Amino acid sequence: MKVFKVLDIYSVAKPLYYLSKLLGLAPFVIEGKSESRRLRLSCVTFLYSLFMLITLVARQLLFVRDLYTIDNVESVLQTASAIEEITSNVAVCVFFLLNLINRRKVYQIFFKLATLDKILGGMCATYKQSLLSVIGQMCFHFIFLGSLGIISVSNGGFNVYGDLFRFISIGSNFLVVLVVDLEITNLVFTLKQRFCIVNSRFSECIGKTNFEIPNPKRWDNTSILYMDNSVPKFIHVKSSLLKLKNLTDLHDFLCDVSALVNSTYSVHMLFDVMLKFVAIIFNVYFRLLRVLNYDRGRYEDNVYEGIMAAVLSWNVLQLTALVWACQSASEEANRTAAIVHKLISNTSDIEVKEELKIFSLKLLHRKVQFTACGFFPLDFTLLHSITGAVTTYLVILIQFQLSFTVPSQNITVTMALQEATSSSGVTPIMHP
Repeated sequence: MKVFKVLDIYSVAKPLYYLSKLLGLAPFVIEGKSESRRLRLSCVTFLYSLFMLITLVARQLLFVRDLYTIDNVESVLQTASAIEEITSNVAVCVFFLLNLINRRKVYQIFFKLATLDKILGGMCATYKQSLLSVIGQMCFHFIFLGSLGIISVSNGGFNVYGDLFRFISIGSNFLVVLVVDLEITNLVFTLKQRFCIVNSRFSECIGKTNFEIPNPKRWDNTSILYMDNSVPKFIHVKSSLLKLKNLTDLHDFLCDVSALVNSTYSVHMLFDVMLKFVAIIFNVYFRLLRVLNYDRGRYEDNVYEGIMAAVLSWNVLQLTALVWACQSASEEANRTAAIVHKLISNTSDIEVKEELKIFSLKLLHRKVQFTACGFFPLDFTLLHSITGAVTTYLVILIQFQLSFTVPSQNITVTMALQEATSSSGVTPIMHP
């Protein structure tokens, strides 16, 4: 069916593009026909995104002002909710601002990926797989977040979140964070797919006495990629050395796009990880309070507790997906070095072998890695670090909890412990 025909990367990005445009995160439009489409910067969409940013800033200022009117400042749950909401609002404002600032970089990323796909050829199956993956992810998250919203409203959600305005505000924040997560995750995974294709074409040459491409149907042997100021061009050649140059240029081109993606979204990823880190800490903390049956900071509603547990799982899932995408893309890009070394030992052409050695040296000094503004790499070691940090902060928060007054006994936990240990003779209390 024509409606399901996917011809370029813009078709894959359309579901997320329309949602981003609705939220004000996409200050550009898609123009052109199939196989010749591109992003175009638009004044109308830019002004709409700017309006949404101003609205978010105003909402943040109103929320900060309302914090000074809170009566029960001793409530741990209320304080933690305020911290989470401030973190969420700040992160969402940063996402909007960065999308406006980096709009030209986003245009360059999609233009370069579309150009690269034309050179690689035979991408229809990859496009369909990617589109189905994006639609599946969006459906899952919409069902999940929609179910949470319905449950919270049907069980007095407006009492929990304050009022209708705040409820809509929190829901919109969830959508913005979701769109940013899906955009980064799927874009990085797209890079992994392209690196995998390039590596497979390198691998096809292993075992050959001469550097030849065994399947001409998948790749035209008479044309190669020539890089001139980052603009791909086609020239007709038959030399094996130039065919190798084609593959090395493709890999370099992909490394350049990866660096561009990292520079464009590194601040996004920093604030995204920070937001999820704060949410995970407080959600795990309140779950522990519920298990330990503390009075202060305890959930009063089992439904609300279930919602918070679901939000915790959602944040962990999103963080894991982001880290996995970045880790797998980096591994696939850096796997080229091992393939090149196998080619060096298998080729008999001296010129080709020298070119492979030069390319191997280049790969040694150019590793593909995704970082959050250079503060930390986005790989599985990040999950280990977050686990240790969450444990540390939980110990600190529980110590604060122990210093609160126990209402049922009208004494502090510290005094109770001192009295208990003094009566048993373990730790005598020294009187002045």
